[in-house]
Amino acid sequence: LSITLPPEASLHPDETLVLSPDGTQLVFTGYENGVQKLLIRRLDSSEIEALPETEGANNPFFSPDGASLGFTRDNEVLTMSLATGRATVLTDGGWGGGSWGPDDSIVYTPYYTSGLHRIPAGGGASEELTQPDPERFELGHFWPQHLPGGEVVIFTPFSVPLSRSRIDAYDLRSGEVKT
Repeated sequence: LSITLPPEASLHPDETLVLSPDGTQLVFTGYENGVQKLLIRRLDSSEIEALPETEGANNPFFSPDGASLGFTRDNEVLTMSLATGRATVLTDGGWGGGSWGPDDSIVYTPYYTSGLHRIPAGGGASEELTQPDPERFELGHFWPQHLPGGEVVIFTPFSVPLSRSRIDAYDLRSGEVKT
């Protein structure tokens, strides 16, 4: 697979590529004419398109069916239908990324010093799932990712020094956390 960016586009240096669950679409943060946006490449095409309403967006993640995208922008968590290109604000926050589960909820990190939270993908009240442990020098819980089956979310309890960071698993059914 090669990705040739158009002359007016460039990759964002801190972002990774996100592949849709069915492997047909690739989304990444980049720049179009100097404006940070989410860019998409459908793998049956060589064209790269800027997604509408994603100026300033970061941390993209797909819905389980690949038809929608979640992302963060300006301290907000948003979702977007790829069919309509319309973005909807779900809640404040969104510092440390998000993950869209098969139960149609999104697990995300609201702020740098937050634990994980969960919100329905259609909007509603947010629920706190975890809290950083100051005795373990945790600053926040970042980069959640649902495991297959959607009942467990892995995440990084970010600590200083960095060597104290680790990967934990949060069981959405029981609330148990395991390193």
